Formats: sequence, C-alpha cells, structure tokens
Amino acid sequence: MSSISLDLIKGLLNKINIPEGEKLLIIHDKDIIGLKLKISWVVRRGRLRKTWVLEQKFKNQSLKITIGEFPYVSIKEARKIARELKTLMAKE
Repeated sequence: MSSISLDLIKGLLNKINIPEGEKLLIIHDKDIIGLKLKISWVVRRGRLRKTWVLEQKFKNQSLKITIGEFPYVSIKEARKIARELKTLMAKE
C-alpha cells in the first residue's frame, strides 16, 4: 500500500493511477486532516475505484466514514461533508 499527501486537484485525481504491483493507494488531503482518497482496483469490473473516506477519532474510537466515490462526489463536496462531520463530532 502506498500513501502520499497532495493538494487535491480535480485534474490530478482524474489522471492518478495505482503504481504497478500495488493494490491500494491512499492520498491524504492537506486541507482537511483525516480526509483521504482511497484508490483501489475493482477486479471484476477492471477499473479503478476512488473513494472519499474520513478517518476521525470519536469518543476514543477510530471511525472510518465513507463519504462517496470520486468523481460523483467532487473534491469540494467531500471537503464540505468532512468539515460538517468533524463539526458534528466535536459537539458530542
């Protein structure tokens, strides 16, 4: 598994691919701590899946919340949802 941090830009995310021999690539957003784009192969469909995930501690538990799939959920939308979720969790 590879993991990198990038300024997430739509054009870049459209072009990004998994390095040869890897099954999963995780890209961390530099703007929102915990927001990640997980890129993996869907073997039976022969395509890449790019899924937005928010990883956050909440009440001493590590949560992984799936936000949606890129490009159906844009970078802007994923960040907005992540901010809203973090705000809700901070109120608890």
